Amino acid sequence: IIKGGDSKTSRGLGAKVYDSSTSDRTKAELFVVEGKSAAGTLLQCRDTRIHAVLPLRGKPINSSAIDIKAVLDNEEMRSFINVIGAGIDPLIEIKKARYGKVILLADADPDGKSINALLLGTAGTYLMPLIQAGMIYVSQVPLYKQAGKFIWDKADLEEGKPFKRFKGLGEMNPDELQETAVDPSTRRLIRVTEEDAVKAFALLRTTSAKYKLMLKHGIIA
Repeated sequence: IIKGGDSKTSRGLGAKVYDSSTSDRTKAELFVVEGKSAAGTLLQCRDTRIHAVLPLRGKPINSSAIDIKAVLDNEEMRSFINVIGAGIDPLIEIKKARYGKVILLADADPDGKSINALLLGTAGTYLMPLIQAGMIYVSQVPLYKQAGKFIWDKADLEEGKPFKRFKGLGEMNPDELQETAVDPSTRRLIRVTEEDAVKAFALLRTTSAKYKLMLKHGIIA
């Protein structure tokens, strides 16, 4: 593994993406993470030849609640789409995608799952051909570490033994993140299906509708 965050930062894409150096873009992987903390650790353990890192600032917007102009006016969503480089549906050109895999890498807690759902909602609306081509993935990162082993489900913890709970990706050291998110032989990736994206979008629409209703009736300010 080539470690470090010194590979070039791409310009002209509307985002600060720590790019990979390979000329074979089908072998490149783009990790989409929230914030500098997660990005900082990932930059220390990635393989700079094939791994690119796009840090998003703050929680993504709910694309199901707004029109395409508002989505593209949002800096983070515009960055997400521009860095991938294939355009948006119905004008997507898969061959122009700058990465063979787009990996959503968020914390294993409810906030992380919400971020993934928001990104999947956008992908399902504007990047569906990439999903259909099997190019978008969600990384499953563990919540716990006990006796040197990573644990994904609390039910698998051994009673009475001490354990460490990861509050976020930024709390993992580079070796832990490399093993659970970067190394193809040990990480857990879930390929996003069209059905997954449709479900995410439907959930976001429901959430958006409830929010608008509460706002209308003064339940929230």
